[in-house]
Amino acid sequence: MNRAEERHAADKGEVPEGGQNKRHLISSVVLHVFVLAAFAFSWSFSSPPDIVVPKYLEARVATEADLAPLKAKKEAESREKQAALDAQRRAQEEKKRQQNAAKKKREAEAKAKAEAQKKAEQEKARIAKIKKEEERKQKEEARRRQEKALQEKKQREEAERKSREQQELARKEQARKEREQALAERLAQAEDEARRRAEVAQRQSEQAAFEASETERYLGLIKQRIEGRWHKPPNSQGQTVVLGIELFPTGELRGVKVRQSSGNPALDQSAQVAVRSVRRFPVPESSTLFDKQFRSFAMSFTP
Repeated sequence: MNRAEERHAADKGEVPEGGQNKRHLISSVVLHVFVLAAFAFSWSFSSPPDIVVPKYLEARVATEADLAPLKAKKEAESREKQAALDAQRRAQEEKKRQQNAAKKKREAEAKAKAEAQKKAEQEKARIAKIKKEEERKQKEEARRRQEKALQEKKQREEAERKSREQQELARKEQARKEREQALAERLAQAEDEARRRAEVAQRQSEQAAFEASETERYLGLIKQRIEGRWHKPPNSQGQTVVLGIELFPTGELRGVKVRQSSGNPALDQSAQVAVRSVRRFPVPESSTLFDKQFRSFAMSFTP
């Protein structure tokens, strides 16, 4: 059936074979025509063309070839719209990238500035530390020089003291020799004269009494000097310790030890410490008396 026959059959209300499918196709074509007319109507506001409106419309079936330009145009418009969207998206991404780059640059500059400031502070602290260390070394050097000067002064003073002590010992030794020599001479003369012997005996008796008195006196002075430096431990009243004391003729301490313990180690120790704390003890000038009574003797201490 050709197109004219189909039109004729349609006018009569007859539906030829395959007419149902063609009716759907015609509806689709009419719809596309309507859409194209709407597009044309919208374009007429921008630049209305001179269109001659026909007095009647002739409907015909649109083929695939007729729809291809419309489809191509629609696809082109879709591509243009997508391209515009892509361009806008790329512009936004570029702007965001530039913003991120600017932010990273600011952060990098801030970090570099902070690191530079930190390095400057560290350098300042290092210089201050070096300066402080130098000052400490200078003070230490000055202190060492001062200590050395004091040590040298003490050594000179000690040497002078020892020299004076040696001179004093020599003088006392000379005096002792002279006294011994005089005594020997007197004893020799006493053998010749009875009166002289009696006088010598009298003098010896007086000397013994004198030595006893001197011994008691010097022992009292020694004990007094020791007790003056004695720090008695608590709860030691009534306890007695006996110390053995040895002296040099100069009055310096040679040694001290416990001869009879009090039973209280603290008391024994405190008494020995008191003896050792005395720099020089009072002793008689007589070497004989010293040798008899003060070179080695015992002394008791009771709190």
